[in-house]
Amino acid sequence: MSRLGGRARRARPVILLAVVATTLALATADVMAQTLENTASAVAAAWANSSLRDLEALLDPAGSLFEVEGREHIALTPSRVVAAVADLRRGHVSGNVRVVRAVDVGGEPNQAFLELAWDTIEDGTSEPHERRVYFGLTMRGGRFWITEIRIFS
Repeated sequence: MSRLGGRARRARPVILLAVVATTLALATADVMAQTLENTASAVAAAWANSSLRDLEALLDPAGSLFEVEGREHIALTPSRVVAAVADLRRGHVSGNVRVVRAVDVGGEPNQAFLELAWDTIEDGTSEPHERRVYFGLTMRGGRFWITEIRIFS
């Protein structure tokens, strides 16, 4: 009986460790989902409000890819991305912006993507035009950073 009692005592820390590890993994997944949800809301709000300063605060300081209708610009600084977005918005009235989906794809570092539907009206017309804006996101330092923006009609 003493042998069985010894095994049971040794198994308790292992079981406790497994429970703690599982709890931490679930808590981390919940925090990352919440962070992605918060990031998606912040990106959509910045885009909808044409808040270039708020958008710039979400951009990866190391640079981001920016693509409009297949014209790609790689590793632009946040200020250059903001300037490109400002140029894109000239001549358009921005309408509704809505989050279509936000997906955490995992990996190391953690990656995610966000898709927005963006309604615009060109100056001089009344016909709305829906564009899709895709954001690539990378988690560093406990938050998601925008590493790419792709805009398609």
